[in-house]
Amino acid sequence: MPAGVIVNAAFMKNELVRRGIPGKCITVVHNGIDHAVFHPGDESCRDAGMILWVGNLVSIKRPELAMHAFAGLIRMKEVNRAFRGKRLQLVMAGTGPMRRRLAHLAKHLGIDKQ
Repeated sequence: MPAGVIVNAAFMKNELVRRGIPGKCITVVHNGIDHAVFHPGDESCRDAGMILWVGNLVSIKRPELAMHAFAGLIRMKEVNRAFRGKRLQLVMAGTGPMRRRLAHLAKHLGIDKQ
């Protein structure tokens, strides 16, 4: 039996309890982000056209899905009109075994210079 388990949602705790882990051993931490450090910027930041993806670059996180979606987004005329010619960019923060493959995909999708 584990000394303790941390999960990020109540449904995950319920699932572990269902599988036999005592509820008293499970702590739910809903948001692992320190909002005193990470918070929305001022209005000028909101208009920047930046999409941030954060996570480990592993297949279960599906980072390539974000890249395909972004590639489709920048090709949409409505989106380009809404941002009035501002440069949209996808920032992917993370490391992992898919890094090289994702760099190649970005080049293939034409978003490596965005």
